[in-house]
Amino acid sequence: MKNTERRPRFDREWKEMIGLLPADRRQVVESAIRGYQSEGIMPEGLDGAEMMAFLLIKKIVDRRSRLREARRRKSAVPKPAVAVERPVEDVCPKPEVSPEGDVSEHKATRQADARRSPAREIAEAAKRNAKRRSRQTAGRLRRGMTPGRGQ
Repeated sequence: MKNTERRPRFDREWKEMIGLLPADRRQVVESAIRGYQSEGIMPEGLDGAEMMAFLLIKKIVDRRSRLREARRRKSAVPKPAVAVERPVEDVCPKPEVSPEGDVSEHKATRQADARRSPAREIAEAAKRNAKRRSRQTAGRLRRGMTPGRGQ
């Protein structure tokens, strides 16, 4: 199973920016950034330089978070099927006319009939049987018989 827990990213640029601060302040800013990345909590008690560094990095963290959520939403939504428009001739082909004037079945129609799937044939047969049973039941009811099989 894939681990969905993401590890907060801490860029080199951020380390370089924070590296300009004294050592004790670096630790405070770094822990504030990591806390904001993991829990989204704004730090309290930072002085001016520490807060400035934090706010610059916070914008990048927020932007990445928004992009990650947008990608997650986009991947969660199934893409709709795209309808393809075809010329009328492809859907309803014109019959071929021989030089003698005979109208024969179009080649595309013959190919389409040959490509009928077994599942489609089964579904059509079930539909025909349902209609037949419905007609039989209606006839039995008109004759005063029970709708089931037999009498």
